[in-house]
Amino acid sequence: MRVHYSFCAGNPYLSLGKSGRLIEKELGAICDLVPAKEARPSDLQIYLGIPYWIQRDKFARLTDRFVWFTMWENDTIPSALLRRMEGAAGMITPCQWCDDLFRAHGVTAPNFVVPLGIDTDRYKPLTRPKKDAFTFLWVGTSAGHVDQFKYERKKRFGDRKRGWLVRQAFQELDLPNSRLILKQMPWPSGIMNINYRTPSGNAHLWHLAKWLTEAQLIDVYREADCFVWPTWGEGFGLPPLECAATGIPAILPNFSALESYFDPSWCIELPYTIGNVWAHKGYAGAKIDLEDLKEKMLWAYENREQVREMGRAASKVAETWDWRDRTRPALKRVIDYYKEVA
Repeated sequence: MRVHYSFCAGNPYLSLGKSGRLIEKELGAICDLVPAKEARPSDLQIYLGIPYWIQRDKFARLTDRFVWFTMWENDTIPSALLRRMEGAAGMITPCQWCDDLFRAHGVTAPNFVVPLGIDTDRYKPLTRPKKDAFTFLWVGTSAGHVDQFKYERKKRFGDRKRGWLVRQAFQELDLPNSRLILKQMPWPSGIMNINYRTPSGNAHLWHLAKWLTEAQLIDVYREADCFVWPTWGEGFGLPPLECAATGIPAILPNFSALESYFDPSWCIELPYTIGNVWAHKGYAGAKIDLEDLKEKMLWAYENREQVREMGRAASKVAETWDWRDRTRPALKRVIDYYKEVA
């Protein structure tokens, strides 16, 4: 079967970039992948990405059978995105939560769920070095700068995963012999590799803003005892699964696509309320209270043996979320369907 496949994130360091390449590899094993210039009207076209206007050149419809592989991270999908999806021959989402969300917004195209599993040849249980400091880890787009938000009234840039809130909680806790790693993209800040301490000298922060290869990222994961992700919503969320597969438990809300794999054996649940989190955009999501976040981080710090036990439970993710078991058969079902309706 002839398929033209493309995806929004060419950057291999991003989750969508990694997933996009793995999907391309799987499709190449079961289909005849054709480039854009060779696409025919009767070919199946699959695009992995969200229909943002700024990326419109990437999802130009080159065939009569265009299928969205998409997602969204909160309860309200903007009407402009839904209009761009009209007339599609199908819709793939990475979890049932996203599928239900698009259905509730009136999308009626044939629908499929194809989970984004993890590459367990890379992400697998790690042996961690013995150390005294208890280390928290956050990863995301931008950790922002708390002083800018508080005193200069600047909009919070890239804070859907709330690295700025994790830093604020960590600094206010100021726990002796504790460490926080903030791993973000080198944009818009540029490359950063900064180590500093809280004013008391008790706690150590490492702010790392640069692209890392997967091997380098796994080395960062090796340093962590607990992953912290007070996100206001995810379309899927690979980092908690990747961390879990290496043996790191997570503090996160049981909301949005995270419901697909939230497991109390390795997830420390963050309470949340639904409300506007970016008031200037009007998006609703999981609002996390600073004091609740501090309470969960303090619990992890004070209960290290239980956290290690949760890490051992987390490592079983490598057995249950392997890409070959989760993604490959689901993707084949999609292709088989379109072969039948060709």
